[in-house]
Amino acid sequence: MMHDKYDMISGKIKRINVNDGKTSLLIVDEKGMEYIFHINEYTIIMAFENLKVGQKVDIIFNGILTRSIPPQGNAIIVNGLKI
Repeated sequence: MMHDKYDMISGKIKRINVNDGKTSLLIVDEKGMEYIFHINEYTIIMAFENLKVGQKVDIIFNGILTRSIPPQGNAIIVNGLKI
């Protein structure tokens, strides 16, 4: 049986990109590291309102990030925390 590993990154949304109907979030963590997380039709978004720049979020993903700068991954769950 294969065990799926999940990781979480917490940070603030620095930018929200929408391109060809696809959404991605640029996240900055508390150390100033930037990450891009792609949202797809399977991503679960838990938020009280629409996500916005400056909002704190927890991103759950499968632990896989590209080696690009900034690293990119696919969000499984975006938990939008109250500001």
